[in-house]
Amino acid sequence: MNRAEILTNWTGSGSAIDDARRPRLADDHALSKWEDTTGQAAAASHNPNLYGVTVECNDTVMAAIEADANYWVLWKVVDDDGDPPAIISDSRTIVPKTNEFGQFRAYLGQQGIDAQELDAVVGGSVNGRNWEQIKEPLIEWLSAR
Repeated sequence: MNRAEILTNWTGSGSAIDDARRPRLADDHALSKWEDTTGQAAAASHNPNLYGVTVECNDTVMAAIEADANYWVLWKVVDDDGDPPAIISDSRTIVPKTNEFGQFRAYLGQQGIDAQELDAVVGGSVNGRNWEQIKEPLIEWLSAR
């Protein structure tokens, strides 16, 4: 089983029960479970149209999400099928390479976050930070949007 925190866009108008505001990720991929991590009001319009969700899914779905340029996996924990499950891998403490951080900033830019805001929210370089340390101020910033 995979657990991950992923950046996604909102979809749905919120004007009808059958068109509720929800993560686009949930429409595009078969998730076992998802939960908002930013606490954004679903009824509001957000700029940028971006928020974080934690998800649970199988290996096949996770591979498809990782290959989908519409989403960014902030971190991923892979558990075995034991009871209780044991962690096989955990990317939260990994310090990204410079090119990975550049790709992350490029993804955020494509989502409508300008360079000045990027510098203020996630910084201009890795500076020895791991993914957990990089994503925390971003999720706080998105929560306030």
